[in-house]
Amino acid sequence: MRPLFASGMLAGAVGLATVVVGYGPAMSKSPFTVTNDPVGSTVADTMMQRFCKGTLVPIWWSFLPNMPVQSVFYRRPDGTKWVKFGLSSRSLNDLPVTELGVSAQWTDYPVKTAQHTWVTHYAVWPRGENGLSGTTTDPWGTVDLTCD
Repeated sequence: MRPLFASGMLAGAVGLATVVVGYGPAMSKSPFTVTNDPVGSTVADTMMQRFCKGTLVPIWWSFLPNMPVQSVFYRRPDGTKWVKFGLSSRSLNDLPVTELGVSAQWTDYPVKTAQHTWVTHYAVWPRGENGLSGTTTDPWGTVDLTCD
């Protein structure tokens, strides 16, 4: 009985070894998209060196008025992407851009009022060929830009 058991074990080990030897790394996959279309250019790439202006619309309960905004995306000599961004009548601030998918995101410098300090985070994505739409946090709201 032992020789039969040993030969069965040997056959199982050989079969397992061929499976393990034939195992290789998985093929890399392309990035996932909802439509399975190729990933396009990012906002910063598409709007590079274009002047954009529009409106920030805070949500109704913040009691803030709609505010004009303007931006220009650019690339620094080291290759990083930045935006010159201005809210209301303030001068344009240079802010680093983080990209997530095709969106561009940045956080503005704090703005202090008598009641609150605002540190607004922006996230925008393409809207047609010459526009950007997005959201803001603190204050919560929306932003729409048209680019030249």
